[in-house]
This record gives sequence, structure tokens and C-alpha cells, in this order.
Amino acid sequence: MPTPKSIAFLEAAIAADTDACIPWPFYVKKGYGRFTMGGKNCVAHVFACRAVHGPAPTLEHQVAHLCGLKCCVNPRHLLWSTQSENIMDEFILGRKRPSRMPTRRRKTEVKIALRLPAHAGMLPDYD
Repeated sequence: MPTPKSIAFLEAAIAADTDACIPWPFYVKKGYGRFTMGGKNCVAHVFACRAVHGPAPTLEHQVAHLCGLKCCVNPRHLLWSTQSENIMDEFILGRKRPSRMPTRRRKTEVKIALRLPAHAGMLPDYD
């Protein structure tokens, strides 16, 4: 069973009106906030994403962090993404540096901006 503090924290994070990261202050494993509910291990950012954005569109979708902070539970920083989209986002947002930038970079930047317009300003300027 999750502690009342962890549930209260998630509820406050989901309701927060901020663009700042909201790091999970409780148990963290491999960078991701975790808690137990009903005997099952839960990942805090997945819980927050489901609460705000609904269930994953497909089984291939996972939660992507636009901010890059694994323990962030701010729903404004979370969206459903396929693994390939998530990896491409890491390149575009500057968290991963390939030996060569993927050739479809500009097209992907537009795609990210269309998926979550509020975060279009987070894209680095490569020019």
C-alpha cells in the first residue's frame, strides 16, 4: 500500500500549475520514482502520465520525459511515446549526441512540437 505521503505528493504533482520539474522525493531505483500499491510495484511517472493523459495508446507506447529527469512526475513533462520516438527525442532535445545527427532531425523536431506544442520552446537551436 502506498504511504499517504506518496499519494498526497502524486495528487499535488498532478494538480500543480508549474512548468518546473517535480522530482519524486521517495524511493528511487535506477533514476525512476517507485512505490507499491495493492502489492504491485508502480513507477511514479507512469502513474502520473496515466492519471492525466489516460492509458497508453498501444502496448508499444511508454512514458517519455521531455525534461530528461527520470524521477520527474510533472505531467506537463510526460507524454506517451514509442521507444523509437523516445530515443529520437533524446537526440533532438540534446540529451544524446550521435556521431552523426539523424538525417530526419528537422522533420522530427516538427513532430515533437506538434505532439506537445507547450514544449516546442524546449528544442535546442542547432543552427
